[in-house]
Amino acid sequence: MDPFVDAEQIELLGVQHTAVALRPPELGRTYLEDEFDEWAVEQPSSWAAEAEVAARPSLVSAAKAQSLASTAWDLSERQTSVVDTVRGEYVKTMRALAPFVRREAHAKFWYLLRWGVLLGGDVAGITGAAVLLGEIPDLAVMQACSAGMATVTAGLVGVDLKDLRLAARRATDPSDLASELQPWAHLFRGADPGGARVKTVVLAALAIGLTVGVAIFGLRASVEGGVSGLVFGGLAAAFAAASFVNTWWYADEMADQIDQARTRYETELKRQQQLAGRPELSAYQGAAEERDSMIREHQLRGAAAKSAITALKHRALRRNPQVVGHGIGKSDGATA
Repeated sequence: MDPFVDAEQIELLGVQHTAVALRPPELGRTYLEDEFDEWAVEQPSSWAAEAEVAARPSLVSAAKAQSLASTAWDLSERQTSVVDTVRGEYVKTMRALAPFVRREAHAKFWYLLRWGVLLGGDVAGITGAAVLLGEIPDLAVMQACSAGMATVTAGLVGVDLKDLRLAARRATDPSDLASELQPWAHLFRGADPGGARVKTVVLAALAIGLTVGVAIFGLRASVEGGVSGLVFGGLAAAFAAASFVNTWWYADEMADQIDQARTRYETELKRQQQLAGRPELSAYQGAAEERDSMIREHQLRGAAAKSAITALKHRALRRNPQVVGHGIGKSDGATA
């Protein structure tokens, strides 16, 4: 039986009367009202059953992904504490060491740009000479890259020399250091006692630059003459010297400490984002949300259907005032 159709067809026969008729007190509840009330009670359960059927695929999908999603969620939660820890270390490092930083904000870009240009120039000069000498181009490029890298790498000794210089300028008695600087007390002890050994590295760097310069001089001189050899040999030496100046200009141990702390923080943050975006976690969350949405939808539909049945009951009663009256009378003592 469809209550939405049958409600318009129900008619209770009774005696005719005029004007407004109140519901007879002796009437009590009719079978009609009991029938519609039972239909109304049925609606939430009926819609709940439909919700179970509609949400079953999502329930199954969520159940399949739950184990992996639980693991991914646990790892993500653990990673959150790691991110909080390294972030605190980064902030602490930046606050403590920022006043001692001498490196400019965008210095890394210019440092890498100059480093690349110097390497490219050195490689170009050696490659051209080797090809003119009759070397196979591919082999000439490989040899030139090695020699150019050696020349530029020799200039990296500027980092150690700059660090020794800045360390001497920062030298402070440990008892005079502020509490927030105590974790970095080693950076304020002055020049490293083993700094004298840097001289050996400097000599090695000079030997590299000199060797590459002489080699290019000999290579170019044998192909294009002495003047060309001097030019390109001098350029090779200049590249090594420029690399030294470039690293000296960029070197800043305090800035390196901050950069390292920031890199650790960004690395852990990226790992957290990767864990939070795991496919099994998103699959579980999507299936669970779809399941909950279907259940909420059918709960609302069930409540609406119950109200609709109740409304149909009152419509059926309204069409039969000759039996149930036009409404319930006021109780004794009630006000209008």
